Amino acid sequence: MKKFIPLILSASFLAGCAAGEQSSGKTDPGQTEQTAQETENGGQEVSAFAAEVEKNMFGEEPPEFLSEENQRLFEKAEFITYSTFVMAGFGMVPDQNRTTTDFEMSENFGYAYETNYMYSDLEDYIASVFTGEALENLKQNPGSYYETGDGRLCWIDGARGTNIFYVDKTFELVSETDDKIEFKAIANYSGEYMYGSEKEFINSGAEGPYEWSEEYNFELVNTDDGWRVSKFEYWK
Repeated sequence: MKKFIPLILSASFLAGCAAGEQSSGKTDPGQTEQTAQETENGGQEVSAFAAEVEKNMFGEEPPEFLSEENQRLFEKAEFITYSTFVMAGFGMVPDQNRTTTDFEMSENFGYAYETNYMYSDLEDYIASVFTGEALENLKQNPGSYYETGDGRLCWIDGARGTNIFYVDKTFELVSETDDKIEFKAIANYSGEYMYGSEKEFINSGAEGPYEWSEEYNFELVNTDDGWRVSKFEYWK
């Protein structure tokens, strides 16, 4: 069995999770064997799995200095990362009538939710967005998405939740050529959500800063198959 996408399973900060932002879209069983369909914008063919994922997709505003094509690519990368490290399922609604134990690690998790898609659909979609370091980072970690004995995709409903200290971020372009775009995000964090004020933070005896910033780096490369995200560091 193959494991592809990582998920940090923890109840910590679950209250900060943005699960309420997700769509309740559910896959039509009739789409099981469908391999492609047209998107609403541009008439571009995408897989049924990609269409389902992108129907549920949400995120923050992408960098303004990117082209429209690469803004869309960045949005996909963000949602994939969110659906990997923060929430599982790509916004799909868990169906209690469709559970399976036919997957690796079932002895640890009990059961997973079956989908109408093949595991290879997930692999293909990830590869259509990421390459290089970013792709390897996803592939090298244990996952929340698994392959059943007959090659179907299933997923475990677990989450760590978002970083409750995160406030906002700004993007800065570092360099740009016809083949590569490098940029960074300066993300700001604060203890206000947890402590209410800096005074309460100090009185609590907590260690570390009340407010701070961190830098995250990104890289897009122009491949033979089009633009891909080759480096992606998540800020939440």
